[in-house]
Amino acid sequence: HKNPLESIKILCEDESTIKVKDEFKDSADAYFYTGLSLFDLIRYNEAQSFLSEAYEKDKTITHKYYLLLSEAFEIIDRRSAIFLLTDLEKETLKSIYNELIKNEFTDYFNRLAIIDPQKEYWIQRLTIVLHFEPKLALEDYTKVPEHIKKLTVVKSVYADILYFNNNFDRSEERRVGKECRSRWSPYH
Repeated sequence: HKNPLESIKILCEDESTIKVKDEFKDSADAYFYTGLSLFDLIRYNEAQSFLSEAYEKDKTITHKYYLLLSEAFEIIDRRSAIFLLTDLEKETLKSIYNELIKNEFTDYFNRLAIIDPQKEYWIQRLTIVLHFEPKLALEDYTKVPEHIKKLTVVKSVYADILYFNNNFDRSEERRVGKECRSRWSPYH
């Protein structure tokens, strides 16, 4: 999945119409990987139709998760989105967030032995809630597992949460900044 265009070439008839080849039409995976490839290409609306088809064919948590992310990213993946959201977009994000906080997702991602999917889940969940209700993001951060909170990228999301809550005291700012700088140092 490192080259989304290559995945599309393999799974689809041609790149311009993006229709899954007949030989793969019954495969949820073909629709899922086509949707993921479109997601990676920042073509969220198109990704949604393929991810939705994958979910219809095989109702897995992974299929539903990426379908929800494609819906959220269509709204938040634009410059200054947090300042420009309409009430309808905020309601849509709230609906997506309410799906993502269900036990099926939390249990699934917290149960995984691999850190990357856990990390991604919590980053996306916090980012989505931050866009429509920063105070709820602050509360939701308390639910993040401790081993995930220690990751630099999660600390940067936490810094955003503090910033948008006007709650970034100087000692916390220095602590988070110092930890991040020490990780970026060429001597570390």
